[in-house]
Amino acid sequence: MAHSPGRPPQPLIPLSAGKGSGFAAWIAALDKNTTYAVYCHSGNRSGTALEQMTAAGFTHVYDLAGGIGAWQNMGGPMATGGP
Repeated sequence: MAHSPGRPPQPLIPLSAGKGSGFAAWIAALDKNTTYAVYCHSGNRSGTALEQMTAAGFTHVYDLAGGIGAWQNMGGPMATGGP
């Protein structure tokens, strides 16, 4: 799993192909006042996650525009593997 250096990889969140039923149940247990950064490879799924989290009342959610692929193409630092 690729992740930002200095940040441990986080578990994948189940985003059910646009339906989001598994995702909605998963985020129900999260603290809505915590800051979250969401990303996927292209930015499509993470954009959906951002919309769903915002609709659920999360106020500090950020999406990596263009996904991790765009981040890598811009030369953003990456780490792979565990912490």
